[in-house]
Amino acid sequence: MTEFDITDTLDKTEQEIAQSYEELKIFLKEQELKSENQASNCPTLPTSEEYVKKCNLQREELKFGDRKILWDTWLKTYGTISTPTYKVIAWERDFTVGLFIHVPYLIHTLKKYYREFSQITEIQFDVDTILNSIEDKNSVFWKKVFTNHYLHGLLLGYGERNAYLFDWVKKETLPLEFVSILRFPELSRLNNHAKQVLKKKVSTEDLPIPYFVSFEINDEVVERYSKEREKIISFMKDKDLSSFVLKCLLPTALNNSFPK
Repeated sequence: MTEFDITDTLDKTEQEIAQSYEELKIFLKEQELKSENQASNCPTLPTSEEYVKKCNLQREELKFGDRKILWDTWLKTYGTISTPTYKVIAWERDFTVGLFIHVPYLIHTLKKYYREFSQITEIQFDVDTILNSIEDKNSVFWKKVFTNHYLHGLLLGYGERNAYLFDWVKKETLPLEFVSILRFPELSRLNNHAKQVLKKKVSTEDLPIPYFVSFEINDEVVERYSKEREKIISFMKDKDLSSFVLKCLLPTALNNSFPK
């Protein structure tokens, strides 16, 4: 299962832009005071009009990466997906997230760790039917699953050890830097992870592996995902990514309905 943000928007109200301008003024003032002591140059504060114009221009340039717009467009074109193999849905908790579910894998995980799921949620459930209630925002079972770091991590494919230790760290309120691989910045893929640049056209070369906290140098889960990534890139070398993915996700009746 994969979670993805469907609420983040690049659109800002006039009030939010004005507030961010005031924050920029404070930040640059602090930098100016530091520069006086360090003999370094400080960026010049733009006028309010220049700042608003720049924000609006940036918003327009990056509109293609607005997650809320992308999700709304997907819903208008395809709607949510629910097949025996895949589900693409929205799930509501304190905020709304998108869920991409590979049904056989999720059912296998629930069956493999049935004792853990039933003990922590305090619910005896039917593995083969419990997934039917995942779109029910009032489901007690799924609310308990998604608010437990251990069970949540298992479903997201982070590995049993990583999920268990992350849950333990959170319960003990320990800093991740003291326990996880983050304590070795030169080895941690999280610290070395460069922020991805928004791109209008992506290929399988841009495919990242799942992003999670690991607790050992040679994490077998990270290694497995890295190998799978290379195989996917090789397999998709001469294929159109969007067409292939949509043909996998959509029912047969819709296979020829996606935009060219």
